[in-house]
Amino acid sequence: APAEIVFQPYDGVVANSPAYTGITLAPVPNSNQVMLVIDKDGGIYANKWTESAWSSTYGTQIAASEVCYTSKCFDFAYETASGDGLFAYRTATNTVKYKTITPAGVIGTEGTAITYPTSTTRANWVKLANNPATNQIMLASLDSASDIYTRQWNGAAFAGTGGTLLEASASSATTRAMDL
Repeated sequence: APAEIVFQPYDGVVANSPAYTGITLAPVPNSNQVMLVIDKDGGIYANKWTESAWSSTYGTQIAASEVCYTSKCFDFAYETASGDGLFAYRTATNTVKYKTITPAGVIGTEGTAITYPTSTTRANWVKLANNPATNQIMLASLDSASDIYTRQWNGAAFAGTGGTLLEASASSATTRAMDL
């Protein structure tokens, strides 16, 4: 079996049943800070380490998502030049949604990054990767039909519409058969 990181909430008395289904850490550009993003019970939550403490500004739910127990169906990345952040996550529909966040913690409105052609298709794996010199971020998703879609964020919006199909028959839909 592959190695897994397992974590549970602990209230000081008992370990509670697992509620967190995914975790991402992203370094804040040009700082010693880091963003922690967690998928918990169908919600995406974020909190930023500010070099000495966790910021209370970010400790709220960013978005509702569909729970993913066997995959990582959300991700987060920072724009290198501006320091703005981008969340991408699966929903209960055939879409990958996104929200932005400014360095001050202002969360943008939800938008659609990728729309799959059939209503029953869901994103099993979502990956974001930033360009280290610009505000561009690349989004890739592997869906339940073994399709790999991509879409480029230009610092203000996603280019084009719907997403580009790169692969219509990836080797697996249940393991992350893609990366950026």
